[in-house]
Amino acid sequence: MLGRPWFRYLAGTLLAGLGAWSGGAAAQTAGTIVLTSPSTADFPRIVFYASVLDADRRPIHALPPTTFSLSEDGQPIDDFTMREEVVGSRQIFAVNTVTALRRRDVRGVTRFDQLRQALLDAWAARPTSPTPDQVSLLMTEATLGLNRASVAELIPALEDWVPAFSAPDAGYRVLLQALTAALDPLPRPGMETDVVFLTPLLDRNNEQPLADAVAMAATSGARLHAVLVGTVEQAGTAEALRLRGAAQATGGTFRVFDPALGLEDLEAVLLDVRTRYVVEYTSRVNASGPHTVQLSMTTSDLAAASEPVTYEVSLSAPQVAFISPPRGVTRRTDDPDTPLTDIPPTFLELPLLVTFPDGHPRPLEQLRLFVNGQPHETRTQPPFDRVRWDLSAIFEGGTYQLRAELTDSQGLTSSTEILSVVVEVIPGPRGLEALRPALPFLVLGLAIVAAGAGLVAVWIRLGEMPAEPAWSGAGAGGQRFLRRARLGTAAPSAEAFLVPLRADGTTGTPVPLDGAELTIGSDPALCQLLLDDPSVSGLHARLTRRAAGVFTLRDQHSDAGTWVNERPVEEPGVDLRHGDRIWFGRAAYRFRLATPPAEPRVVVRPASQESWA
Repeated sequence: MLGRPWFRYLAGTLLAGLGAWSGGAAAQTAGTIVLTSPSTADFPRIVFYASVLDADRRPIHALPPTTFSLSEDGQPIDDFTMREEVVGSRQIFAVNTVTALRRRDVRGVTRFDQLRQALLDAWAARPTSPTPDQVSLLMTEATLGLNRASVAELIPALEDWVPAFSAPDAGYRVLLQALTAALDPLPRPGMETDVVFLTPLLDRNNEQPLADAVAMAATSGARLHAVLVGTVEQAGTAEALRLRGAAQATGGTFRVFDPALGLEDLEAVLLDVRTRYVVEYTSRVNASGPHTVQLSMTTSDLAAASEPVTYEVSLSAPQVAFISPPRGVTRRTDDPDTPLTDIPPTFLELPLLVTFPDGHPRPLEQLRLFVNGQPHETRTQPPFDRVRWDLSAIFEGGTYQLRAELTDSQGLTSSTEILSVVVEVIPGPRGLEALRPALPFLVLGLAIVAAGAGLVAVWIRLGEMPAEPAWSGAGAGGQRFLRRARLGTAAPSAEAFLVPLRADGTTGTPVPLDGAELTIGSDPALCQLLLDDPSVSGLHARLTRRAAGVFTLRDQHSDAGTWVNERPVEEPGVDLRHGDRIWFGRAAYRFRLATPPAEPRVVVRPASQESWA
């Protein structure tokens, strides 16, 4: 027959259940969401685990993600994922093997043996989990197993254990040992810790040890499940009520052990917490310091919300630097027909070193290259470890200032130091210089026509013979002289002349040099002395009068070149002397001064008689 304390306990439980049922039928019930501390190991990816508990603190599973809402620092996060995952749990079984467990029932079976058989039955029926647990078994006298992967590994030790049944003054020592083990780090994120304390009723006041146990459980986040190995009447004693209060304060449970029922209900609670919701999202924060996460859910019959959970992160902008940057670039070609835009190299790739000093590698959103302070290239897709500098529009050499700017997914921006690069542009060769790569073939050709070299020498020799200018009646011989306003006004005042030399050995009409400058070529828009010969460029050469009546001849990058006495005219030009033979391509001229310098003479004088004395 039931005693009054048990009757009151049973009646209260039934009334509470009826009240919860009737209230839930009329409106939503209030649940609870428990979150783990968010992990920032893969920041900006944030991961945490959640348990949804009903009004009786029983886990609720299989809730659709659409019923949940997530916020970070009070701002809603729409793009998050949520799924259920078996994460396992840490279970620490602590059996208080004091002398009270040695009592026997009418069949002669001790309370310890009854408890042992209940544990063995529950563990043997436990289904295999794809995710290992971490289980431990502690007795007051010894530890039978610590941090095992499953309860199956504890069964042999429990079957063979012979307890010594310590004195009653052992108190809650084994419980405090179990809660100390719960302070160790969890083997996997998302796991929860349950401490199962199986004890007979202690007959003295243990209020302080229980208060210490509650504090230790709060530190580790462990739940305490107290199993009273005694009678139902003992559940109403002061010591049992203190034990019940301690268990409920940690979110755990309290029950009286019934050998007929075993521990199946407790086993269901332990297995239920092995599955949790995994929540992942990409954080938007871009500042160091504490930040909060909160999860809530609503269904037609349940509303629950978590307390804001804080995480801290230290952030700084990524660092970016050029890797072995060049100090100079030369654009050069040997092909005179290559356009300036195509002179190689037409671009330059500069590798970058990107690091995250805050220890949180994260995606990059934008890479920009600035040249002389102006945006040159913007890249919003990988690769972000290099920039491409377009050189095709650089036609003249100079020094260029380069800077790369990088922006990460959090909006943090940094840039490289300014890099100075000297660019040199060398177009293809012109004139006879363009023939330099073909010189070996020209030498071979010259060897074949060596027989004609004598005739060429005779022609050159005849051309050097003195020829006086024909001041009238001579034809132009393929030339036309355009007098400009800035030249002199009359030929007799000219200081020098260019005398055309014809192939038949005759001379043409002399060109007076009576101004400061004379331009020679085939383009009438550019030149004063026009030469009708395909070997002559548009602006072929320039003849300038300098101080003291010195005339300097300069080639103007002509194709066939300008020659004086069979030598090419190079920078900075050639000062002409009376009688010099000049070629503008194949057009031959001789330079004559109006007043030739006196030719040196050797004078022989007879010696005086005194010199013989």
